[in-house]
Amino acid sequence: MESRGQVSAHVRSNLIGYVALFVALGGTAWSADKIGAGDLAGNAVRSKHIKAKQVKGSDLAPRAVTGPKVSLPLNLEGAVDNLDGPPVANRATLSIANTGNGSALRITGSNSYGLRIENILGSDGIRVNDTADDGIQMGSDPDYPNYGFYIPSPGVSTYGVWPNTANSAGEWALFTVDKIEAGNVAAAAFTTVARAGAGEELSPGEIVTADGVGAPVPGSVDELAALGEARQATPIIGVVASRMVFARAPGKDERAMRSAPGPARSGDYVAVVTHGVAEVAAADGEAASGGDLLGVAAGEATGAASASTSVVGIALDRPNPETGMQRVFVDPR
Repeated sequence: MESRGQVSAHVRSNLIGYVALFVALGGTAWSADKIGAGDLAGNAVRSKHIKAKQVKGSDLAPRAVTGPKVSLPLNLEGAVDNLDGPPVANRATLSIANTGNGSALRITGSNSYGLRIENILGSDGIRVNDTADDGIQMGSDPDYPNYGFYIPSPGVSTYGVWPNTANSAGEWALFTVDKIEAGNVAAAAFTTVARAGAGEELSPGEIVTADGVGAPVPGSVDELAALGEARQATPIIGVVASRMVFARAPGKDERAMRSAPGPARSGDYVAVVTHGVAEVAAADGEAASGGDLLGVAAGEATGAASASTSVVGIALDRPNPETGMQRVFVDPR
């Protein structure tokens, strides 16, 4: 019989072999898919044990990383990349998708800027494409502590705001019931909103004169001019561009001014070109040429104005025989 010392010596000399045998027979119990969080002591896995970029999105369960597990401030500079190669053009550094009815990004409780973007090279700071509703909406409370949109001096090298709408329906690129202040304005035509006077029916292209005072647009305190058909010797205000309605915009609670077909009747809104290019109804039988001063008779443009005729403007071309309209540079005098 072997002594205890002989057994101990045998085990020591064959220790590596026993370990290998144990691993071969029972190693599956310690495979990667069998180790749970309860098998690890607290703080057993530290940052130094994880190689860079070894934990990928596919390794995390949905919503595995929540707010309490993220320390602030959060710096994403260099933390998010394309994983398998260099940056790819038009690929988002940070993408937030499938937010449902909630906010994709919500910033609250800031004593400084809610969002600050600087040093963007070669592209837009913010670009909003293909929205089902407003691209950007500001404000829901009537008491605003500051500006809704502010461009500080010296602003930008070209346009501070450029609403490039090119809307063929003639709607407004910028609409407000309040005043607009500007140091210099460039436009093809200047248009004002007024009302059709009592008993009047005003159609696009009709030359109009003052006919009293109309009620303000809802939400404004500034009264509007009431207009009527201009006669031969009456001072001219301008030319009707379209009937207007103040109605709720599609999908919105707020109302706004927009053009509408048909003539404007007593009290209706009208858009009136007071200076600049407009289409004017030409009087039957009149055929003024480009460059002629145009007079007025019963709301329509006549031929070359006489000394006793109010001038609506200068003809830019001859009347269109199909529409009866003539392009005029409106310049009442």
